[in-house]
Amino acid sequence: MKKAIKVLVTLLLCFCTLLALVGCDPGQLDNSGSSSGSSGSSDSTGTTPGTDPEPSSKAPNIVTILVDDMGFSDLGCYGSEINTPNIDSLAKYGIRYNQFYNTARCCPSRASLLTGLAPHQTGMGHMVDDSGRVDAYAGTLNQSCVTIAEVLKDAGYSTYMSGKWHVSKNVDDPNGDISSWPLQRGFDKYYGILRGSSSYWNPRTLAEGNTVITPETQLSNAGELALQNYPTDDVPDTFYLTDAISDASVSYIEDHQGEDNPYFLYVAYTAPHWPMEVPQENIDHYDGVYDVGWDEIRQARYERQLEMGIIDESTELSARPSNVSAWDNYGGNKELQSYTMQKYAGLIERMDEGVGQILDAIDRSGEADNTIVMFLSDNGGCSELGTYAGENPSDIRYPVIGEAWANVTNTPFSKYKAYASEGGVTAPLIVRWPAQIEEDQWGSINKSLTSIVDIMATCVDVSGAEYPGYAHGNVIPEMEGVSLAPTFTGDLLGDRYVYAEHEARAMIRNNKWKLLREGGAGGFAVYNQAWKLYDMEKDRSETTDLASQYPEVVDELASAWNQWAIRCDVFPLYNVSGTSSGYPTSLDGKTYYSLQNRSNAAYLQYDASAGAAAENVELVSGTVGLGQQWAFVDAGDGYIKIMNRIDKMCLRDTAEGDAGGNVVVAVSDGSGDDCLWQKVDASGNYYKLQNKATGRVLAYSGTSVRTVADSSDNAVYWQQAVYNDQSLNELVYYVEKSKTIQEDMYVETDVAALKEAAASAYAAALAGASQGEIQQACNSVKEAFNGLASIYDENDGKETKSYMLPNGCDFFNASDWKSADSGETSRTRDQIIDTDGSLIFTDETASRLELFHVVQDSSTGAWRHPGTPAGNLTNAASVYGTTYSYEMTINASGQFDFLVLGGANCFSMDNANSPGVFFRFTEDGKVTIYAAKASAAGAQYSSWGEFSGTSGFNFDEENVITFNITRVDADTLIIELVVNGQKVALAGQDADGMFSADDGFFKAVGYTTSTNSLGQRCGFYAGSGNTVIVSAIEVAGV
Repeated sequence: MKKAIKVLVTLLLCFCTLLALVGCDPGQLDNSGSSSGSSGSSDSTGTTPGTDPEPSSKAPNIVTILVDDMGFSDLGCYGSEINTPNIDSLAKYGIRYNQFYNTARCCPSRASLLTGLAPHQTGMGHMVDDSGRVDAYAGTLNQSCVTIAEVLKDAGYSTYMSGKWHVSKNVDDPNGDISSWPLQRGFDKYYGILRGSSSYWNPRTLAEGNTVITPETQLSNAGELALQNYPTDDVPDTFYLTDAISDASVSYIEDHQGEDNPYFLYVAYTAPHWPMEVPQENIDHYDGVYDVGWDEIRQARYERQLEMGIIDESTELSARPSNVSAWDNYGGNKELQSYTMQKYAGLIERMDEGVGQILDAIDRSGEADNTIVMFLSDNGGCSELGTYAGENPSDIRYPVIGEAWANVTNTPFSKYKAYASEGGVTAPLIVRWPAQIEEDQWGSINKSLTSIVDIMATCVDVSGAEYPGYAHGNVIPEMEGVSLAPTFTGDLLGDRYVYAEHEARAMIRNNKWKLLREGGAGGFAVYNQAWKLYDMEKDRSETTDLASQYPEVVDELASAWNQWAIRCDVFPLYNVSGTSSGYPTSLDGKTYYSLQNRSNAAYLQYDASAGAAAENVELVSGTVGLGQQWAFVDAGDGYIKIMNRIDKMCLRDTAEGDAGGNVVVAVSDGSGDDCLWQKVDASGNYYKLQNKATGRVLAYSGTSVRTVADSSDNAVYWQQAVYNDQSLNELVYYVEKSKTIQEDMYVETDVAALKEAAASAYAAALAGASQGEIQQACNSVKEAFNGLASIYDENDGKETKSYMLPNGCDFFNASDWKSADSGETSRTRDQIIDTDGSLIFTDETASRLELFHVVQDSSTGAWRHPGTPAGNLTNAASVYGTTYSYEMTINASGQFDFLVLGGANCFSMDNANSPGVFFRFTEDGKVTIYAAKASAAGAQYSSWGEFSGTSGFNFDEENVITFNITRVDADTLIIELVVNGQKVALAGQDADGMFSADDGFFKAVGYTTSTNSLGQRCGFYAGSGNTVIVSAIEVAGV
């Protein structure tokens, strides 16, 4: 009787939830709109935002709350029966998003959230594992990205994190590589677990800062150790991870109160990720709720979603998975199944209580109006480790809910975490920011297409921070996301693409279409599986594949996905054994297919060698080349052209033939009706191809390809498969990848060599080259690509256009960045290069660089300066009469020196043991030249000639300085100085006549021996307390 009363009460509460959530317009959303249960706070749900004493002028605080493995329908404000009043309050005073996408899995989503990049760009293309894969799949957050914490910290924010990290391979060894741990990636304070999953009672890899509290080797007493190192003074009797994450978050907010700067807080709950461990009191709140079973609960959620407007009325409830039985027919332990879902609901409810505590702390700080709170999940609900829950209902720690209930969590969608279907990549997103979200938007549902990569872009936008182009010694890719700020006033974001790839499961979406490839079950997807196409405006649940009806849309989206995958280092993909399984299949934006006949399993092929006038279409066994690759080009009215990859030849019914039927040929002009075909009479994976002009169908007839009168014979049925020729696709990959590197290079000769090799190789492939010839062509392109990539890698991926000379000489050879004192200290890139790529020189980072390298080593191919004057810029017959120039864009705060043509031991005017010429620019508008006569040891500039002129240099402004250097003959070298477009009038002469300056030129005469030969180094030396910033260097004549 007691249980029956409890069930009745629960059902009444669920009914109240429905009334609260859907019985009014979205602007009146009730924050108590979930089933009754304990709340972490009454203030957080009862306080209306907008009651701060006065508006704040500082940048907003930013709180990002990420939960783990929570499905699309698991919140009260997204249609659930689970008690989530605190999260619902965020929706009541904020905005819900119903088309928000993630990357389908824990690690990749966290990497994308933190960096605003595709996970592959950060090294997290898969999980925190490394099977000897390429850098994109190395399994730890790399140094070629920046985190939100790093960006905001540079903008003056304090940065805190509590919860699950899960983007590092090393999770419990503080003496190992911790470069990817939170404190090393921008966070001032951290408390949480470093690994991906853990017991809630006895957490593994719990850490505070860089101190690991519960290493993997001490799990037996992990809970006790955790209590001894609790993040607050108010220590509970029993450790529970969700509560500890909440308590740490609250302490960060409270400790920051009174500070003048804003804060960024990243809260990463492990709930409701398995194992299903939750305090009994939260489980008991759902006694009897799930006894009705998964079908009824899912249907109820679906109906609430429709009434709320979370989904459109065109969205169907996807079918129950075929391997999950109807609840009424389930013959297993229903009590266990119901109890397991109670635990899952309890996990979410407990987490919601923690969110309430965090919102309370924000309210108490008086900064609720100026605090933006973003709440989201890392992926869809999880079906890992079983179709149904376990068989021991007394074990409240049983790890999983099973596929049957996971299907409920993702209502109305199909599939789960790790899949690219909606159930895997779609989750709730809620944003509350009272200072910027107007009251008429409170409780609203924004239908913009949004992505987890947008979180970084939003943080940068609302904070006013600057996203760097260079950090950690590497170029940082541009953000993949866009700011959500326009949606805060109710606007919709413009049409865009969002992408995902995980374990070769892939998708791309725009406002209308979604292209999906899920692959096979039980492992990594098969890369060459055909794409499926869904109309998201009418079929959000992905029930009807439209790929065959809209091949042109498939081609467009597939091409866009390939370009994203190339840009973001997704390729090469990997199968479950870690071997390469695929590259993009096209350069021309089309998806190519093989056509296989059902009668004999042979393939349709265009024979380019037969000639245009002959019967050039045949059937062959096996796959041998490009002649078997056909694209379906939309021709309107349901017809297509069947176009071969070689020379774009189109299949045509000649209307002439023999007893076997009409002859079919491939022709270059596909404009007539006889080149139009329609797919008809599908039978399983097979269909017929009917010609528009003749009404006949494509067939295998005897030994030939013909069109025949319609029939049901196997010979008239064909099936298509995405063509995946590994050699050609590898060739295509390298050609496409080279384009992305080319944009960053200044080594035109190397780029030209690659382009030539790629063009000739691809042309040979398109002309119908044999498999061996294609492989040979591929190898030549790969070799050229690797040569170019090695130069790129030597520059650590730096934007090299301004700093690499056309002949390959690199300014950034570490041995050539020398200090001003003795030349023994090399400068690192991080000491010289600013975040925007500019070169920065101070009195502590003076430099001496190699500049003119005019000799190429015949054995190594490296460009270098010669050891003797032979071949040297300063004395080489081959360069007589040649002018070498370099132009620099400079901003300087005060006096600085610039070294020209310094010798090997010429470091500064205070320490120079070899010849060189210094130009000193001073605040009085003068430029003074100090020139060395010889390389005698100990020679100082005080004994050298001095020449001066009016510089025209403007300090604290941008200036353009050009040095033109000409070797006139064996005895004479002259230097012309141009500042801001005006030649500087230099004058003077030394006593020996070796140096002179007249007519605006500085002249050196008599440099014919090794001891008198000027060198090829240049460098900047800032005066005491001054800074020189060089934003561009262009070199010519080298």
